[in-house]
Amino acid sequence: LVFHHDRIRKIVLIYKMVYFIKNINNHIKIGSTVNLEQRLQTLQTGNSADLRVLYTINIPDNESLIFENHVHRICSSYLIQGEWFKETVIPFLLKHPWYNQNMIKSN
Repeated sequence: LVFHHDRIRKIVLIYKMVYFIKNINNHIKIGSTVNLEQRLQTLQTGNSADLRVLYTINIPDNESLIFENHVHRICSSYLIQGEWFKETVIPFLLKHPWYNQNMIKSN
C-alpha cells in the first residue's frame, strides 16, 4: 500500500512598485523596482541634487514590466529622454480614475 501525499504549493505573490521620482529640474523618472529605498540610493549616487519620490503604484511582479512599458507608452508625449518625463505627466495620469485611485502619494 502506497500513500501519495499531495504537495501543497505555496504561492507567494511578489509585488514590485512603479515609481515616480522627481529631480531638481522637475523631471519625473518612471521606473519599477522591488526595493524602492535601494533604487533611490542608486539613482541618487548619479545625481548631485536630491531626488524625491512622488508616487508609487504596487503591481504584481509578473505584470510590472508590462505595466511600466504601458505607462511609458501612454505618457510618450511627455517624454524627455529614456525614462524621464516632463512634470506635467503627473496631472495627466491623475486625471484618469484608475491612476487617481492607485497612485500612492509619498510622504
